[in-house]
Amino acid sequence: MTAVIRAVVFDYQVVDEAEAVVEASGLRKWLGGGRSPTIVRHRMLRIRRVGLLVQHPPRRTIEVLWHPIARVRKFGPTLCRYHDGPRGEPEKHEYCTRIATTTDGYCDDHRISPQALYEKCATGNDEACLKVSSTWPDEEYVVYILDYGGDRVKTGLTRKWRLLWRIAEQPHVAATIAKTLKGDAYMARRLEKELSTTRLATQGMAIRLRDRLLTAASLLETTTPHHIAQRLADILNRAGFTGEYQSYTILPITKPSTFIAVTQPKSLNNLLGKRLVVKDYWAGILLLEDIDTGELVAVDKKNIQHRLLYTEGKRN
Repeated sequence: MTAVIRAVVFDYQVVDEAEAVVEASGLRKWLGGGRSPTIVRHRMLRIRRVGLLVQHPPRRTIEVLWHPIARVRKFGPTLCRYHDGPRGEPEKHEYCTRIATTTDGYCDDHRISPQALYEKCATGNDEACLKVSSTWPDEEYVVYILDYGGDRVKTGLTRKWRLLWRIAEQPHVAATIAKTLKGDAYMARRLEKELSTTRLATQGMAIRLRDRLLTAASLLETTTPHHIAQRLADILNRAGFTGEYQSYTILPITKPSTFIAVTQPKSLNNLLGKRLVVKDYWAGILLLEDIDTGELVAVDKKNIQHRLLYTEGKRN
């Protein structure tokens, strides 16, 4: 049987909420000009179950498998990332079945599709931003600010319906929407770039992934939701953001530190032949369990997503 993992999905529940307020301060407040306070209303979300959106070529449709079990016999080529279907309903999307030929994962037919252009836009291509704005006039884009616990926060761009998924793909303590723009990917990208030039933020992350994982996991396991909300409110206020903001933390089923303690395979070939079940997900990392030995393995989803897998599996 062949299968392609197209996306990681999850159900969640709200496990805690907190609110933090940072009042305007300094000379402007004393003179009466003032600013409104910065208010962060924070939600702690915990994953309840993890699933995969799986395609079985040559079919273009996908199915949702919750806590799937599979034995991978061989890894095949990467298939094109292009899909179409209703916005915000990924389980109804249909995917291309051609082999990817471009460095960003698209086939020749879809290398200049709106989706491919959007992804180029999100990585800094202004010309692609202009093109996708005219193609997707009804799409809502959000510029978000993500705090992973370090000295600087990260800014990012995503489509609004993908926000929680995008947060869950990165090491984070909390994240919030800075601005929502309808139909204008170009302006959203410009705002993201402008925010990243402040001393508090950056677009990319020069800090190693493991260090970000350690920082985020440590803070999540040693502090309170109120402190997380307060920290983000302070960051937003110092960056000049006032008003009300909704922020989120997406916690795994187990402790975040588990994902750091578990070894990631040096080669995906080390997974071949093992009966693996998906147990958890955090910061873009899938936690898998070898059913026969009980060994836990951590795998970055980017390393297996869109790959053609030759499997023996059980559909749940």
